[in-house]
Amino acid sequence: MKTTIRERTERLYDTQHKLETLVDRGVSLSSERDIEKLLHLFFQAVIELTRAQSGALYRMEDKQSRLHLVLVGKKGKPVSVSDDAVSLDARSVKRKGVALTENEKRHNILLQTIETNTPLLIDTKGISEQDWFPQALREDCEGTVLMVVPMTTSQDNNKGVLLLISRQKAESSQEEQFGHREVEFAKALAAQAAAAVDNKDLFTSLQELMDAILKVMAGAIDAKSPHTGKHCARVPVVAGLPAKAAHTSGKGPLADFEFQSEEELRAFEIAAWLHDCGKLTTPERVVSKAAKLEMVTNRIHEIRTRFEVLRRDCENSLRKRRITGEVSESEFAAALESRHKALLDAFNFVADCNVNNAVLNQEQVDRLKEIASWEYVGNFDKKRGLSAEELDRMTDDALVPATEKLLSDNPEHLIERSHEERDRLHSYHFSLNVPKYRFNHGELYNLSIKKGTLTEEERFIIQEHIIQTIFMLDHLPFPSWLSQIPEFACNHHERMDGRGYPRGIKGHELSLPARMMAVADVFEALTSYDRPYKRIKPLSEVLTIMQQMCNEGHLDADIFNLMLESNACLEYAQAYMLPEQNDVSAPLQWRVEQLSA
Repeated sequence: MKTTIRERTERLYDTQHKLETLVDRGVSLSSERDIEKLLHLFFQAVIELTRAQSGALYRMEDKQSRLHLVLVGKKGKPVSVSDDAVSLDARSVKRKGVALTENEKRHNILLQTIETNTPLLIDTKGISEQDWFPQALREDCEGTVLMVVPMTTSQDNNKGVLLLISRQKAESSQEEQFGHREVEFAKALAAQAAAAVDNKDLFTSLQELMDAILKVMAGAIDAKSPHTGKHCARVPVVAGLPAKAAHTSGKGPLADFEFQSEEELRAFEIAAWLHDCGKLTTPERVVSKAAKLEMVTNRIHEIRTRFEVLRRDCENSLRKRRITGEVSESEFAAALESRHKALLDAFNFVADCNVNNAVLNQEQVDRLKEIASWEYVGNFDKKRGLSAEELDRMTDDALVPATEKLLSDNPEHLIERSHEERDRLHSYHFSLNVPKYRFNHGELYNLSIKKGTLTEEERFIIQEHIIQTIFMLDHLPFPSWLSQIPEFACNHHERMDGRGYPRGIKGHELSLPARMMAVADVFEALTSYDRPYKRIKPLSEVLTIMQQMCNEGHLDADIFNLMLESNACLEYAQAYMLPEQNDVSAPLQWRVEQLSA
């Protein structure tokens, strides 16, 4: 009786210890993110709990179509093996209701275990000679029992199969062989491991999905306009170069910089892909506006028609005077030629003011105003054929015929900004001056732009892409470990001297990754060769411009210097720039020459 009580007590203590171990290993499995470490941890734990002599682990991969041998070994000594060491086709049991043949069951215990989702205890005799059985375990099989345990989640999603080999059978005892308790412990731990692997696989697949979505979004922005080139796809590459150099340099002003975790690095990479996501909302006609009167079409054609009307009105008026004898034939011809020349000169002047390279002074603006005051008679109702939105903006209810100006700035040219939009912009306290109107399509107003083609309202829309980026990222429920993404992504138009936008933040208030993003954004924009609105710049000119921007308090000089010292700019140039652009072979030598100059 005492012996029986002692043995049962020992078994109870042993069972309690194993249960505690099971719980402890389960917690460890659920918290481990590295899949290789997770599998090693599971393998060691199950060997310990079942007191197995050795074992092997097969992982279900390739969307549950193949089993790969990934671990083999003994307690404390699991060894990773290459995925192609043993590869078994599991597609025959991939779908429920597809049964294995008796021949398949006899020759492939792994597939039988997956099909039945039930642990198996079998003698190793004959099994160890199968092709799928690990070569390294065959010498341990004499007089042993093989336990085969499926790693299956609660949703019947198989993640692999575990093989365990019992210790050598003793002459007078069976206690070294697997029993019911060992099977249950192995089954419980395999289920926990399967859940942990499933969670890891799900996390990995979600990351892959997020990466794919980010790249699709960036590709959509780049494809939206040739003026963007491949900016969204290349900025992550550029941004990664100084980040990597700062992380590994160990010297200079940025020697102490390092990403605190893989999560922070991941946040930086995602921020680089998202840094211009607000451009999805930027109207293409504003981005690519090549002429001052351009909207969906270039309104210079409408202006030209009005000049044609003035020319015909002039001819008709003079001909009437010639017919009534008020002017002679010679006077008629001279007056007609003079008026035609004046109209042609005026139209040519207006047309020249409309193009992108026109830079106007005040005298030219005054001449535009004088031409704009010329009048013609309109005989057709301006309100016919309009959409409801256009009709709401029309205020002129004069009857036709009516006298109209050659160039007009009418109330219907003004597109109001909604109260909701205005309140939303003001609630963020941006430093940018928000124009009263969303658009101002006034003809004289647009033609009077002194440089470029964009009005004040359109320049704000271009700059507003970063505001829209802020709005978009503010609505994304980032987990805590990705909470820095908005700060990294949304400050690349801020300046070190605080004169940037949209918030006017000074450099010391920005994180180092945010400043890296700003440098990367400028570097890519200057080095790009696929934008139709600008000429291609060689690397030497790009570096000179960026050095000047550092001197003016625009960019972080330490990050720019790191790009030179680490040859990051040269690395990018060789991979992503045209060969003829790459005219700097030694960035440090270039800087010495610049300083000397």
